[in-house]
Amino acid sequence: MAEHYLYFPSIGFFLIVANAAAYANKRFHERMFFKIFVVSLVIFYSFLTVRQNAYWKDPITFYARTLHYAPYSKRILMFLAKEYHNRQEYENAIETYQRALGIDPLDKTAYHDLGILYILTQQYEKARQFLEKALTIDAHYASAYNGLGFLFIETDRFDQAIEAFNKALSIDPSFEKAYYNLGVVCFIKGEYAKASRFFQKALTLNPEYDLARNGLTYLSRYIEKK
Repeated sequence: MAEHYLYFPSIGFFLIVANAAAYANKRFHERMFFKIFVVSLVIFYSFLTVRQNAYWKDPITFYARTLHYAPYSKRILMFLAKEYHNRQEYENAIETYQRALGIDPLDKTAYHDLGILYILTQQYEKARQFLEKALTIDAHYASAYNGLGFLFIETDRFDQAIEAFNKALSIDPSFEKAYYNLGVVCFIKGEYAKASRFFQKALTLNPEYDLARNGLTYLSRYIEKK
């Protein structure tokens, strides 16, 4: 992320090399030496390029390499934790978020994301603690209320889940995930008409929201079978 700062200064270096090449070309006895120098330079930088490309082969390799030079970069730690989460490497994600919180103990996003991870790993009490901690940092953090609603679904507390999702929507009326989750709760409770309305609302807010579209499809097929 920072190496681009070297691009502009490197122009000066290559101008010096080009000027030296032009000068050496005029002096016959130095031509062979300079040709060897240029070939060596090309080989050297080609090697560095190939090695550097290896660090860009996937996000985890890239972020880990960056942390080698910037071990206290909260931003990179958050990116790395998110990538672990996406790959379902939950323990690695938890450890990385905790490192980020060691740098910034008031990062509400890290607390929220850890709460979600603890839900996914069925550590429900820890999940509640981290989501509530996010809300102590920002009482109007809609995602944290949505996370609590997710926790309540997983622990079969559906009325509390509805309350949490409605709280999220009172803060952010365009929060399509909360509408989708309300649809899920209504489906579980057998309130299919409500579920359909909530899925439709989520799709209206975000036409590319595949979960809501899949929810509607599943709901219609389920009703047909009944």
